[in-house]
Amino acid sequence: MENKKKTYLEYIDETKNINKFWEITIEESKLIIHYGRIGTKGNIKEKTFSSNDETIKEANKAIASKIKKGYQQN
Repeated sequence: MENKKKTYLEYIDETKNINKFWEITIEESKLIIHYGRIGTKGNIKEKTFSSNDETIKEANKAIASKIKKGYQQN
């Protein structure tokens, strides 16, 4: 049984016509990042790490970075 954890964030600024989404999924020692403009299929990046702990650490760092840039959970 796989252990998956997802976090979905959006960054919307109507004054600047910005409508972005960013989703990160942890699958054991792999991060899957799905991002793009809301309403499009977006892009997918995958990163593999040597351990599940390292994967979680990197995911938390990426989530904190996005929140700092103004992304919010929706």
